[in-house]
Amino acid sequence: MEQRKFISKRVIASFLSLTLCMVTFFSCTLTSTIEKKKSYLIGIDPTWYPLKLRGKDKNLEAFIKGVIKDGARFKDVQVEFVSRSWDNLLEGLERGQYDAMITTLIPRDFYANKLFFSSCFFQTGPVLVVRKSFHMPQTMQGKVIAA
Repeated sequence: MEQRKFISKRVIASFLSLTLCMVTFFSCTLTSTIEKKKSYLIGIDPTWYPLKLRGKDKNLEAFIKGVIKDGARFKDVQVEFVSRSWDNLLEGLERGQYDAMITTLIPRDFYANKLFFSSCFFQTGPVLVVRKSFHMPQTMQGKVIAA
């Protein structure tokens, strides 16, 4: 039960973060473009290389696609996804094969003149967040609660 509660809170936090990111993306950075264009093609690497998701890659993909579609619906635009391998994803964006990409690519300085990176909307480094008033039960002291 405790693990379900932890996972549920983590999913909700991730959902809210991604929703905020997408609303910001569609309302701030592309406002003038959105007025002209009502459909976007988004490239995505379904393996999430180099992350090791232990079979959960489809879950992450479905979650992110769902949140992006919800954000797009909020701004009355359409989005479609195209799957590309991690090593072809950036090249496809540069060639104009799609309008944006969802990636694990790290924002480096040498990308700054040609790419815009949103804020990180899904932290891949797991953390546990609890209320400040939370007290760890004695039975859990010193034990691994997630791996």
